[in-house]
Amino acid sequence: MTRRSRRRPLLDGLRGEEAARVLGRLLDEHPELVGEVEELARAELGAVASDSLVAEVIAAIDGIGLDQLNARSGRIPGRGYVHEVDAAYELVEGAIEPYHEDIRRRTRLGFVEAASEIVMAVLDALAEVVPAKEGSVLAYAGEDVPGELAGELIREAKSLGLHVSPDREPRW
Repeated sequence: MTRRSRRRPLLDGLRGEEAARVLGRLLDEHPELVGEVEELARAELGAVASDSLVAEVIAAIDGIGLDQLNARSGRIPGRGYVHEVDAAYELVEGAIEPYHEDIRRRTRLGFVEAASEIVMAVLDALAEVVPAKEGSVLAYAGEDVPGELAGELIREAKSLGLHVSPDREPRW
């Protein structure tokens, strides 16, 4: 019997916050499980599936729809006129921001190697989306955007004390 077949649909249907509350209550009622759960958490936070992460980042960038661009550009109440290039840049930047947050979180928790792997995966993904597909939000953002975002990520990674291999740094 595999791990997946032993799972229960109710537990699989929990959202992040709900699962966290259930786990918290379980640990409150069974403190003897804390060590085992911490080991599982350590394994989870220390593991990065780089290939699937690269694909995930590419999908996040490619998945930005033109409808999102249209909603964020032009005359926007409270912001005035927002040029489509600026809006496209913000959308692409927003698509990779969760990975920046994860890098900061894992670094803060001491999982420096995993954080570095995420940096490398995001850099690889940014390299793979060049050149941008015609008509994509990334294309509206501009051809220099992947390189600019890679540069920002490298600066942030170095400020966090993460190692960025020079041979993996983009050369756009």
